[in-house]
Amino acid sequence: MKSNIIKVKKQDGFFKFYINGSFVYKMDFLPFYGNEIGFSIFNDQEIAIDYLRIKYLD
Repeated sequence: MKSNIIKVKKQDGFFKFYINGSFVYKMDFLPFYGNEIGFSIFNDQEIAIDYLRIKYLD
């Protein structure tokens, strides 16, 4: 099984999405609510997360 690195970055009022360092998509920023993280997985997909890092940058 191959691993991928997925990065979501808030920049200039957008969420920017990267897969393995390559930019793939951007969408308008929507503020988070609460203190929890969630993922939506549809159909018969499976994911495994070995490492999750969330950080705030100055």
